[in-house]
Amino acid sequence: MKTEHLTFRYFEEAKRNVLSDVSLTFPDGAVTVILGASGCGKSTLAAVMCGLYPENGGFLESGSVSIGDTDILQLPFGRRCRYIAAMFQNPDLQFCMGCLRDELYFCLENVSTPPEDMDRLIREHAAEYGVEELLDRLPKALSGGQHQRVAIGRSIVRDPKVYLFDEPLSNLDAAL
Repeated sequence: MKTEHLTFRYFEEAKRNVLSDVSLTFPDGAVTVILGASGCGKSTLAAVMCGLYPENGGFLESGSVSIGDTDILQLPFGRRCRYIAAMFQNPDLQFCMGCLRDELYFCLENVSTPPEDMDRLIREHAAEYGVEELLDRLPKALSGGQHQRVAIGRSIVRDPKVYLFDEPLSNLDAAL
């Protein structure tokens, strides 16, 4: 994955860019961590990289985000979600279905998985990630750690090329 010359601000008339000429290359198969002070633009960068911005707010003055030869920002959502999965700081805000099983169906539908494969994929995925007992529970009945496991699982089930996790461990209790 690569960003080239990203310059972004939240409002077209804003005087200050949140991102200014950001160019990064992320090696295939590597885990890359971006560190910085609160408010420095890490979450904004993640939102631009997965295409939430500028589509859902803000103004991209320049730049591109690509995976291989594909410019992610030029793809419609239905195609973009085949390339990138994102989990943001508050995983509760990413749940839109009544239970994990329905959430996984929804994720698989978004990438046009054949319906006859969905049940098998959900069973295999739930077993692999140890969430079988959570499949039919309501999101509000899950603990913070379970929410995060489920949110990460939602990202993985689609088998994208890139995973963007914005502080995926931020809501977990510290080990005693």
